[in-house]
Amino acid sequence: MHIIEHKDRAAAKPYKDTVIFKRGGQKLRLRVHADPFAALFQMDAALDTMRKAESKIKANPADAEVQEAYGGAVLDFFAAVFGEDQTLAIVDFYKGLPGFMLRDVKRYIIGTALPKIKKLAAKQSRRA
Repeated sequence: MHIIEHKDRAAAKPYKDTVIFKRGGQKLRLRVHADPFAALFQMDAALDTMRKAESKIKANPADAEVQEAYGGAVLDFFAAVFGEDQTLAIVDFYKGLPGFMLRDVKRYIIGTALPKIKKLAAKQSRRA
């Protein structure tokens, strides 16, 4: 017999951080507050969608629908860490400069947030 018990998600310790993006003389300060388990799940789903869209883009680079799906997956990836409202603030801050947005936000997520989120999730999983 196997007993499977799920701990209350509300008890999960969130990943917290403050990040400042700079562009010219402007700054965008965001407070990050993410459930590590939900963030990892959402990032994984977004990355899967991005990979599928990338394959389709290689086959047909001019396909606007596929490009839109890829862009949506990138925003979903950002939202996994920042939430929807702050992701919209990022898009607004980098309006017209998508390359810089991708570079700066991906650098933060992959270089800073993701390793800490994984570590926090692993630590909490061991405690459960």
